[in-house]
Amino acid sequence: MSPKKKSYEPDPLDLRNRRRLRQQRERRIKWLLVILTIGIIFLLAVLFRQIALRQIGDGFKAPLENPTYWYEQTQEILFLTSTPTPTSTPTATVPTPTLTPTMTFTPTLSPTPTLTPTPKLRPRKTVEGNAAELLAQAESTMTAKHFSQGAAQYSEYWFETMGSPGTFDAASVYPNADCTWMGVAGVLIDKRSQPQIGFYVQVGFADGSLIETLSGLFPGYGDSGYEITLARPVQAFDKPVWIQILDQNRLPASEKVYFRPSSDCSKSLTMINFQRIK
Repeated sequence: MSPKKKSYEPDPLDLRNRRRLRQQRERRIKWLLVILTIGIIFLLAVLFRQIALRQIGDGFKAPLENPTYWYEQTQEILFLTSTPTPTSTPTATVPTPTLTPTMTFTPTLSPTPTLTPTPKLRPRKTVEGNAAELLAQAESTMTAKHFSQGAAQYSEYWFETMGSPGTFDAASVYPNADCTWMGVAGVLIDKRSQPQIGFYVQVGFADGSLIETLSGLFPGYGDSGYEITLARPVQAFDKPVWIQILDQNRLPASEKVYFRPSSDCSKSLTMINFQRIK
């Protein structure tokens, strides 16, 4: 008869040690999962913030690298009024510059060797391809005689404003502007954020005078950037002014958007962006 085998009984102390080690490992694993989760959430937050900042930067570009150069290159086109004679009085009135090459600026905005760009300014871009042909055609047809607003026909294109007009300090574009200049600027884009170049941008005043420019002449605000001088120096407007987009046939491509420029020198630049919806 074979001897009976003894059954193995685990040591209670050994069981407790194993249970304690297993619990310690489970706690370590839980803490590692918590730390990894917090790290992933933090990285995602940083990534989303960078994407949001990049999208905001694309919609609202930095100002011109050399604003003085743009004043020299575009002054003959931008400053159009309904009167053929230039004004030389220093009083705070709505400016009436003309297309004549002898037109001069106020001393604080004249080109000087001390004018330096701010670090965030973008270099001027060269418009190429069809966009360049469209811009050249629009520039060649621009005259001092402005479009009559009595036409009942509208353009096949249509733009709407992107949000409400914003106000900024003009010194962010022209470091020596101070209270000597005020204007309106922005960009024209389509639903895919592609620049719309060569459209007329027209500003009308309460006295019936008009000033216009072309989208794309000021790429410092964006590839389709525009800028129009409202007055020199900064002044208060008793009545609102309006801004409107016109196509190459000078047909209205947007409603007249009325706004009142701020007389605060720290808010002398009004920003109005337009988006093409068709």
